[in-house]
Amino acid sequence: MGHAVLATNSMRYYAAKGLLPRIREVRAIEHEGKRQIIRLSKNGEATRTQRELFVLRGFANEPYYSELLEEPTPSLGGITLSAILNAWIVISRAAQLLIESVSTRETNFRKPNAPAHSWLPEHAPVLQIDALVKALSDASDIKAVDGRQLVEFFTFRGNLGQEIWASPLVPVGPKTVAPVFAAVVSPNLRRLVDVWMRLSGIDLSKRGPPFEEHVRLIAQEAIASSKVLAGKAISINENYTFRPVDGRDEQIDLLFVIGTSVFVAESKCILEPTEAKGFAMHRRTVVGAAEQAQRKARSLTTHASEFAAEVRRFGIELPQSFKVFPFVVVSTSTHVGIPVNGVPVVDKYILERFLFGELEDALVQGENLEIQERVKHAFFSSVAEAEEVAPTYFACPPQVKPLLDGMTLHSAPIYALNSQDWEGVVVTFDCQPLQQQ
Repeated sequence: MGHAVLATNSMRYYAAKGLLPRIREVRAIEHEGKRQIIRLSKNGEATRTQRELFVLRGFANEPYYSELLEEPTPSLGGITLSAILNAWIVISRAAQLLIESVSTRETNFRKPNAPAHSWLPEHAPVLQIDALVKALSDASDIKAVDGRQLVEFFTFRGNLGQEIWASPLVPVGPKTVAPVFAAVVSPNLRRLVDVWMRLSGIDLSKRGPPFEEHVRLIAQEAIASSKVLAGKAISINENYTFRPVDGRDEQIDLLFVIGTSVFVAESKCILEPTEAKGFAMHRRTVVGAAEQAQRKARSLTTHASEFAAEVRRFGIELPQSFKVFPFVVVSTSTHVGIPVNGVPVVDKYILERFLFGELEDALVQGENLEIQERVKHAFFSSVAEAEEVAPTYFACPPQVKPLLDGMTLHSAPIYALNSQDWEGVVVTFDCQPLQQQ
């Protein structure tokens, strides 16, 4: 919701300056004989849907992906991720119109006794590939040859690594595809960008360095904007490596100092999981990151004098008995707020809010998401207090606590049928977030 408010306000700002999204809105799907025509809005026309498209684009376009979005994809003949996103927006909007048409037909359905073949196709509408290719060309300046390749890219054929969420078109004929409505209505575009990167042949490891740099930038800007920490806390703004004389070199993704406490973070840009294997791989990555953060923290503690002398070049003055706190910063929402072996796991938003010093809750109403009321919660009022509350904040962030407190475990036994059968338990979790007082 917070991101939607910011994106909506940004849309209004750019619209007022005449800087509108270049993607034209899909307005209608019509037929001329057997030929399907996808009608678009006029060039430069501002609509509510344009705002929604801008918000969707904002969800998907992380700042640290700016260069990757314009990088030619190996398996798509140089088509960029940005073009893939634009194509998805056009295709999803066309699918939305089909959903609306189906809903209208179901509401007005009056053919209970008619043969199924006379009315059933109306409830499983399709998109003609030629019409989609032309719409992509007219709506976002995608060449016809690239447009046809993009339609194929979004067509699910059961290939290795494909998933219906990222490829929501199903072939139903040589020249037609049917959209999977569930995949179009509720997309996680932030995750889909990662999936599209993998499917288009981009090396996912390229996300790591930009994400690490982005996390460092966030920490710096938050400290500089903080009423309490500005000019007092210090964050190293470079890819820092500690090289002790009698130990291994330790590259540290993020290091900042508050008072006499040193905070060491391991950053991981990971694919948001959606199924059991993905969750297992995600957890393995987070556990590994926590172990790395702990090892690096131990290195600083073991070589305390050497480290304290080395960081003076950054303007950091540490006493002989400084404390070191390791934690992990991930790019996903999964695992955030759940420590691993005592090592906190947070995302960039939770990190940024703490260093800034306060969290703001906003009451919004109406389709324009107008802010009606703001409530600010300060985390600390002094550097000493910030240093004191930081470990608790990172271990159990207040943004996540209502979710954790609202978790309820449900279990049901599976009984054995006989002595040869096995027994088990079905375990599920229900989450009803508790309202903070």
